[in-house]
Amino acid sequence: MSLKSPSAQSNETMAREFFKHRPLADPKSSIRLLKLEAPAADEAGKPNSTIRLRLIDATLKKAPRYWALSYAWNDESLTEPVYCHGQEFRATPNCAAALRQLASEPGSRKYYLWVDAICIDQTETGEEERNDQLPLMADIYSRAARVVVWLGPGSPASAGTIWGIKLLATLARISPYLVSTLHRGMVKSATAASRATLPRGAGRLFTLFPSHFFEDCDPFSAVLKASWNDRLWTLQEVVLARRATVRAGPAAVAWTKLDRLSRAISAGNAETGFTRYPGDPFMRVRVVGALRGLLAGKRMPEQRYRLPKGHPLGRIEARVPREAEVGVVSHVIIAAGLKAGRMADKVYGQLAILQRHGVQLAKPDQKRPPQEIYRDAARAIIEHQSSLELLSFVSMERDLPGLPSWVPDFGFAWLSWIPGSEFAAAAGDISSPTQYRFDDDGNLLVHAQQMDRVRLKTTGTMSFFKELLQSIKVGTVLSPGAVMEVIRQLQSVVRFALAAGDARGSENRAEPLCMVLMQEMALSARSGSREHWPGLVKHVEKWANAVAEDIEFPSPMETRQPTETTPEGSPDADTPPPAAASAGPDTAEEDSKKAGTSSDDEQIIDPIAPLVPLINKLDRDPASVVIQHMAITRLDGNSLFVTESGRLGVATSQIQEGDAVYLVPGMRLPLIMREVEGGYRLLGSPFLDGAMRGELWRGGEGLDELKIV
Repeated sequence: MSLKSPSAQSNETMAREFFKHRPLADPKSSIRLLKLEAPAADEAGKPNSTIRLRLIDATLKKAPRYWALSYAWNDESLTEPVYCHGQEFRATPNCAAALRQLASEPGSRKYYLWVDAICIDQTETGEEERNDQLPLMADIYSRAARVVVWLGPGSPASAGTIWGIKLLATLARISPYLVSTLHRGMVKSATAASRATLPRGAGRLFTLFPSHFFEDCDPFSAVLKASWNDRLWTLQEVVLARRATVRAGPAAVAWTKLDRLSRAISAGNAETGFTRYPGDPFMRVRVVGALRGLLAGKRMPEQRYRLPKGHPLGRIEARVPREAEVGVVSHVIIAAGLKAGRMADKVYGQLAILQRHGVQLAKPDQKRPPQEIYRDAARAIIEHQSSLELLSFVSMERDLPGLPSWVPDFGFAWLSWIPGSEFAAAAGDISSPTQYRFDDDGNLLVHAQQMDRVRLKTTGTMSFFKELLQSIKVGTVLSPGAVMEVIRQLQSVVRFALAAGDARGSENRAEPLCMVLMQEMALSARSGSREHWPGLVKHVEKWANAVAEDIEFPSPMETRQPTETTPEGSPDADTPPPAAASAGPDTAEEDSKKAGTSSDDEQIIDPIAPLVPLINKLDRDPASVVIQHMAITRLDGNSLFVTESGRLGVATSQIQEGDAVYLVPGMRLPLIMREVEGGYRLLGSPFLDGAMRGELWRGGEGLDELKIV
């Protein structure tokens, strides 16, 4: 169920002059269902595209067999005419396309349908009905005989893709490894074809930046990454479905086959070390499977963190503690990255799943300020879990002003996430009861133990993703200015971390950087036999030394794109690139060659020639490339800091010198808080070297009650 934009509301007002819903007898327990009529024939005897239907009322518990439609509203205006009992009203083009397709199929017309835009009164006068119907979403989708996931009208290409999915899903029954091998081949082939269209020399930038910054070469992306995947409302609709079918026009595939194919690909990738990227098209399929398991009360099987055989960083393996499961909080984190029409929808769009988890929320009221809705939802989750785990994912970067600092912005693109938090136990035994309470004004008071304070932090904000993504254009690569700025930022951060290691007197000065950068790998290596820890630190040290070396950056005036009069990739055919002058005597000749022409005859773009020595060093060490990509991804938007006790940490860039680091009984991660008028402001959770496994926990002694405002 979705809510519309103001432009859609104005179109709706005009359209609803002809059709008006009759009030439901009991909107808290009854629903409307629609029945599609067969398309009428035109003069040539062919079915026309007019959509005709009729509505019936039914109590939810005694409703006839029906299908529920799951689709994206896409912020479209209501422009498509639909005729209900002969009277006209308007639907979005995507909704109308789904109804038109289903109406053309005799087998689909046998069933009643539930479609939110039609079966719930969406006009201004229907607001109270919508508030009453929202709590029924869980039952509506879970009771449906089938949920039809509509990805769009489809095309010959999408039909071929769905045919391929069904074929590979069938093969997955016989050999999952064969399927994952075939899929890897398709991705690599598509990647090679994509890179062939980039400007010459651009391929070498993949050493510095993860490839998903530039491209998405999974052959299934064109279908599976439809707008339906990005919407919050649609997530709960398929999670709660007993049976679901994915459709792109007339082409269809059962959700179970998608799930089987996703599992086969994931299993094969885990064994071979094939790197997937955050936007891979099977992400939602895996998320749905995980959330269904949690709702079914299944305990997750004992997880292992394991790098595959032959991985550049070695064989690191550790068990994930069962206590690390966070249940409903996991769902909230996932939902934060999905789109919804209005601020309030970021809570109401996951109401059905929160209810199934047992979270008791107040009756929906779309007139309430979103700040109140978010605060009440956060409190309900905390009280349901009897835990403050939600606080670990609060970020001070917000789209909605006026929230208490302990309340997450459910509408922000990403909540804060600390990789490796499942291995952490900063306050010792995480089964210890958390001491908290809410006062009469709704403020959160917690008992916490101060363990340290921020003494220094890196200046500025590392905005890797922002710089990179703003500079990427179709058919081109990063602007040289963005490349230089990212490397400058990274170089400054690495030098700061190495200096912190020197000041602390670590056996290897890269140890603190290894911990805050590698996080889950580092905690895994330390929590196991520790035999892999020295090797991991050595890998990070080698990468850090390469990045920290002086680079002669060009001035802003020199940072320009190549022109037609200058050969792309070489300043001058007879002049060696400036990077070669700073290289060692054994590598100067090799670097000079690579600055002009790479091994695959690609030329380096002129303004980034100073980075050639760094690129060459990383290229010669696969482990350094892995660490480089993790650094770019992990440090984005964050700052490194050093505490008064000399410990290195990473946290949101919003922290300041003097902010305090606290431990809270029962929480895995520390919290950073700042004393302000009337209490303390929560800034988020840091990852702090030497404090993530209870090293600084004093057993609950000396706890202070802090009011978080």
